[in-house]
Amino acid sequence: MSNESGTGGTGGPTSSGGSGGSGRGRGSHRPPSRSENRMVGRTCYECGEPDHFASVCKEYWEAKDRGVPFVPPPPPVYVRTGRTVFGSGSERRSHSADNYAMRREDEETNAMMRSYFRKKALMWKQEKENLAKEEEKRKQEALRLKAEKKKQEEIAERKRAEDERDARLLRIIRSEIRVESDIENERAPRRIRKLVRRNERGETLEEEKERLRQTIALHQEEEAVEDEELILLRRRAAGLVISDKRKREKEVVIGDSPPMITPTKGQRTGLGTMAKLRIEEIRETGKVATSSSPIPEPVGKIALSLKHISAGTGPGAREKYEADCRELYEALTVEELKEACKTERINYGKREAAIKRLVLRRVVKAYDPINVPLPATPVVRRMTRASKASEAEEDDKESE
Repeated sequence: MSNESGTGGTGGPTSSGGSGGSGRGRGSHRPPSRSENRMVGRTCYECGEPDHFASVCKEYWEAKDRGVPFVPPPPPVYVRTGRTVFGSGSERRSHSADNYAMRREDEETNAMMRSYFRKKALMWKQEKENLAKEEEKRKQEALRLKAEKKKQEEIAERKRAEDERDARLLRIIRSEIRVESDIENERAPRRIRKLVRRNERGETLEEEKERLRQTIALHQEEEAVEDEELILLRRRAAGLVISDKRKREKEVVIGDSPPMITPTKGQRTGLGTMAKLRIEEIRETGKVATSSSPIPEPVGKIALSLKHISAGTGPGAREKYEADCRELYEALTVEELKEACKTERINYGKREAAIKRLVLRRVVKAYDPINVPLPATPVVRRMTRASKASEAEEDDKESE
């Protein structure tokens, strides 16, 4: 309307003729006052409403302040405006009433459409935010899994490095220990454990030889009291040869074969030089042992008690003697039993073992054949080689 009025105002003077019209127009033109609204006739490109700009659009800035997207109203539907002709023709409706009803319907439609588009925009925004959140969450989960995997790989790598280091250290330590052990083995003298053989008496070879030397020395001292029968048996045994005892027949010479027994192959029956010297030493010093392990005599109350226990020679006497000795040792106290073990040179460990050893020692001392004295024999003179030869000749003559 402002444009139309402007054009109408300008057109009025021009339509009039002459200089008078131009003069009136030049004289009636005046600058617009500052109180006039410059937005009159302007249209907002945001909401589509007239008489204001987008910079001062109330609906646009309210939506922006609330943080919701601004939805412009739908374009207006232009309807025919003019005179309404009714059928009757008697009633006429005013033009302002018709415009008010149409504007009201347009406003309701616009409000409904705005509400719909606003809800739609809010739904799109919510979906977009949800998608963004899910994407961010997925990225964070992927980063977390990646970091965890990297951490596990670092732990595995560190553990593998530690295992390799431990294995390397173990190899170094073992090599050092091996070298040190080799050096110690080279420095330390090698100890060779010698196997010691023992006989049925539990004696070593040297102990058995010593016992035999003592026995021989004892028998040599008693040779002067030997009986005639023993002398005759020894004479006969001296003439025998081991091969004759085994074969029970004389050796027969076969062809040019050498004899089975020669002076170098004969059995050694004599004593050695060292054995003879030892026998002489024992005989001179008078140290004649009666057993391989000397047993001292008990003293004190134990000796008095043992005197009442006698060893018999009949059947079952040995078992009776052993039972009596066991009964005696079992009746002793701990101190007395220890004293008996000390006297017999026996280590005291357990009571039963000590009693068993003491009883065995008493039985061995009582029934050992070495401790049994030989029967008394008449004294005869020592025979020389000449007398032995003459007696042998006499025996041969008697046999003939």
